[in-house]
Amino acid sequence: DTGDTSGGKHIIIAPEVKSKYESRLRNLKIYNIDMDCDEPILDDTPIVPDGSTTIDESIRNDEGMNVLLYGVPGSGKSWTIEHEYCEPGTHVERLVFHPDYTNADFIGQILPVVDEDKQVTYEFVAGPFTNILRDAYRNPQRKFVLIIEEINRGNAPAIFGDVFQLLDRTVEKKTVDGITYNVGTSEYGITNENIANCVYSNSTHKVYIPSNLSIFGTMNTSDQNVFTLDTAFQRRWKMRLIENNFDNVRESLSNAQILDTGVSWKLFCTTINKIIV
Repeated sequence: DTGDTSGGKHIIIAPEVKSKYESRLRNLKIYNIDMDCDEPILDDTPIVPDGSTTIDESIRNDEGMNVLLYGVPGSGKSWTIEHEYCEPGTHVERLVFHPDYTNADFIGQILPVVDEDKQVTYEFVAGPFTNILRDAYRNPQRKFVLIIEEINRGNAPAIFGDVFQLLDRTVEKKTVDGITYNVGTSEYGITNENIANCVYSNSTHKVYIPSNLSIFGTMNTSDQNVFTLDTAFQRRWKMRLIENNFDNVRESLSNAQILDTGVSWKLFCTTINKIIV
């Protein structure tokens, strides 16, 4: 649909693209510059503009949680997150930990930037955690989900660094400096100038995980080439075992017979597992 462009320049964005990349589109200077189009891209979600440090916390979604799904490869950990926790309209970011993944990759780092005058300056470039933290804070009524695949293939406590403290979430509303935070907000805030500047536009603001941001991790239990997760790290997550069974397997596959036998794969696997146990 090209629409009538006689009134000025128009940008047509497909709904699925808007849903997935809305937070980034809003940062473009051209976003919604033309307000005379038939259906301007707008929603009712409160947005905190750059330069503002506060938002009405009473309207914030309070379904945030930390869940670590573990089990053998192929048991459906990622499938479970997608189908049980990520309802339509949820903003989802996914990343994968690996042995070379660092805190700088996760949180952000100081990098050289070339300005319009070809001069090199050094600026903080936010990582995926800081980006989704900012978007979740500024869009309080939307649900945000950060999925960390293979969380134990990297040194998770080192990758989280001081953000590790934020994983403790409140179980009841808490008032700090006159602001009441919903259940699911970080119990304790941390001081991090770079994150605070990016999220709140205020370097002195305490950093919290908002209650509308959930973090999910997947972990293989049968892979020996991984880092161990210490007890202090694990206790900040709800641990959920995903069993390797046929509950979510199509019947055409589970009931398929093994070549030259009258035995289905489902019967074969369940019988062998009973013998092993």
